[in-house]
Amino acid sequence: MCNELKLDFEEVLFHFLVMKGTFTVTGRSEVITFPHQDIQDYYGARYHNVLKHLAGLLGQHVHQVPDELSKELLKLFCHANVVRRDQWLDILREVKCDASTSKYIATFVSQSCKGHIYVNDEEVGIYASLMPHSKPEKVTLELISNPREIPRLPELLRAVGNHEGVQVNLKLHYDFVHGQESDQLLDHLKSEHGDLRCNLKVMMGHLSDMSILPATIEELSLSIRNDDEAKKLKCFY
Repeated sequence: MCNELKLDFEEVLFHFLVMKGTFTVTGRSEVITFPHQDIQDYYGARYHNVLKHLAGLLGQHVHQVPDELSKELLKLFCHANVVRRDQWLDILREVKCDASTSKYIATFVSQSCKGHIYVNDEEVGIYASLMPHSKPEKVTLELISNPREIPRLPELLRAVGNHEGVQVNLKLHYDFVHGQESDQLLDHLKSEHGDLRCNLKVMMGHLSDMSILPATIEELSLSIRNDDEAKKLKCFY
């Protein structure tokens, strides 16, 4: 390896490895080892973390990443043996990639980008990146934790809302149990033109203003905190 890369063997050995010499019956024996497990893990991972860090820097500090740069980054991931669907999804889970890089990653996980897409708390970040490049027929968001504390949820809801005619099931268990208002979250489903283009079919949570519910609702599960809210719901129906 050192010869191929034209590196001085003694220098590499001094900085990264430990060579131990022992005397045996047959003579002197030399064993080269890694001084730290972290170094072994680093090289064993084929620079995955370095590439993820690079993807994160591009996503945060480059306003519009050129397509050629995104393709080059994905080529590096492929050379680092990132080939499985779950590996690509892990990248999106851990890193907020730019739109161009996310678009090309979507081609590697195309089966996750169409038909019925089910999203839980842990996958919000993944689909916030994938949704603009997906072609779903139905999207179910079933969230257990406080939705206001889930990173990139508004971004995901806006991306879902831009898919005209897609069926949406929004289940906010935390809001339903704790009586937290879900009104603002519903606003994120509106398209970039301010109208509701998706078909909201199922809603679970808590609303202070029933009038924001679209006529497409088929299944409604709302928590009621007092008599006034019960009257509002009764009047609405």
